[in-house]
Amino acid sequence: MENKKKSSVVATVVDAMLKAIDDGRFVPGKKIPTERALTKEFGVSRTALREAFQKLEQLGKLTIRQGDGTYLNPPEISQKISLALALNNISISQYIEVRELLEYMAIPLVIERATTEDLDNLARILETQEENIDNNQAFAQLDIDFHHALMAMTKNTVLQQCWSVTSPALSEQMKRICFVHGMKQRAFRHHQRLLAHIARGECQKAQAQIRQHFASIPSDLYLWG
Repeated sequence: MENKKKSSVVATVVDAMLKAIDDGRFVPGKKIPTERALTKEFGVSRTALREAFQKLEQLGKLTIRQGDGTYLNPPEISQKISLALALNNISISQYIEVRELLEYMAIPLVIERATTEDLDNLARILETQEENIDNNQAFAQLDIDFHHALMAMTKNTVLQQCWSVTSPALSEQMKRICFVHGMKQRAFRHHQRLLAHIARGECQKAQAQIRQHFASIPSDLYLWG
């Protein structure tokens, strides 16, 4: 009974957020109001609000950035994601292949354009991820934040939008990885090495690390459902 009540509250928040988006209350590409403001407006707990956000992220409406805020996606991104999910004929493996290709090709731009602030931001994400190694939900979100920040370092909006289309697959994949023994630790080490190569301007080594990172993911995590 309690779970049904909670699900109903979350569904109500999702509907209210979708209406707010349709009404133009939020600006695409910009942060939406804070959790404190929205929990007060909707009269719900932070837990219910966060679950609603996660559902909206899966629909392609929002992008959650740990330690930064929650952003409304441009309509073209959410439309592409919603269409892909609605068709239900795209395997997670295809999303992962696109992710690997985009991140591999992004490395030269990242190394060329990354600022000290960008590198510090990636380092902070990794520090927080290490602190949350035993918290599956937080670790998974921070993993997504790491890759999102990496793509943002290209300073190429079109490339970032292409990458964002793969976010449903990344979210699904991370949920599964967190329950596989040793995978969180392995993913964290890959991220550490990748950041070190980028900071030293080692393009080929950074690209090789991207390949190793994706090669380390078990093939049975490439399935929906």
